Amino acid sequence: MLRSTLFPFHFTTRVFTSKGRGTWRSVTHNHSLSREVYDNYSHNRQVPMKEPIVEDLHLMVKASGKCLRIYEYIRDHSAYRVTRRDVTNLMVTIRSVLRGEVDDDLAVDKFLLDIEQDDPGIVTSVNDTSTGEAGAVSPTTSHMRRLFVRFPEILLVDCSHKTNRYHAYLIIWRADRPD
Repeated sequence: MLRSTLFPFHFTTRVFTSKGRGTWRSVTHNHSLSREVYDNYSHNRQVPMKEPIVEDLHLMVKASGKCLRIYEYIRDHSAYRVTRRDVTNLMVTIRSVLRGEVDDDLAVDKFLLDIEQDDPGIVTSVNDTSTGEAGAVSPTTSHMRRLFVRFPEILLVDCSHKTNRYHAYLIIWRADRPD
């Protein structure tokens, strides 16, 4: 709700319903409204979500920016005189908007599907962690598979830090395809 500062009075109108009946009540200031009083109303202090600075605030919240830093940024880069509580409420609103955006796991899935469609020789596998997040993404190209068929040995070198001991293990993979 926006109010004009040119009008010397403040009007608030609300509908109160009681047992199916509505009553109108109009509340007014009985004195002229100064600029300081006008600026103290919370909806005059808040940054509208359509302002260009909100894009910067989205990035700051997404990067886990602190409330005080966001508060200082708004005070330094805009004409809005927000309070710390206004910034906290704004951060909650931005977080709820960000929750609706695509998360990283879905973006990785889309990227992998696009790669597989571009080159049918690429096979990808995604191993999930115990919490359900993507833990390891393993893309395999057709060239890698041809090399693995030719050289199925893997040399695993186990070395402990600062011990000057190395253990080498030769692992040979063998898989038979049923024809």
